[in-house]
Amino acid sequence: MSGNAIGAVISLSKESDDSIEAERKLTHWLTEMNCQLIAMALARIDTELYQIYKVQGWRVARRGSRTICCRYGELTYTRRLLQKEGKSFYPLDCKMGFEFRKHYSLGMIEQIVE
Repeated sequence: MSGNAIGAVISLSKESDDSIEAERKLTHWLTEMNCQLIAMALARIDTELYQIYKVQGWRVARRGSRTICCRYGELTYTRRLLQKEGKSFYPLDCKMGFEFRKHYSLGMIEQIVE
């Protein structure tokens, strides 16, 4: 485990007035860390997907970021919009099941319904 992460946990714990505040701060920090890790993983998946579609003649029209609410928090990630012969799509969104113009993941919607 990273020394920086352990240091952050120690710091947040020491800065808190009581265990309830410490848990709240740690929960918030862990949520942010999880979302950052997932965003980095999605960036790698996006790159892999682009390599597949590039060979098929798809080109990057632009890169953009998107924020959605997931079970693990508010996730902001970047992805490529690909174009070919007048058609365009976000391969990463398709792969992950993130619906167009929806701000909640399917997992989050499922959690809300439960």
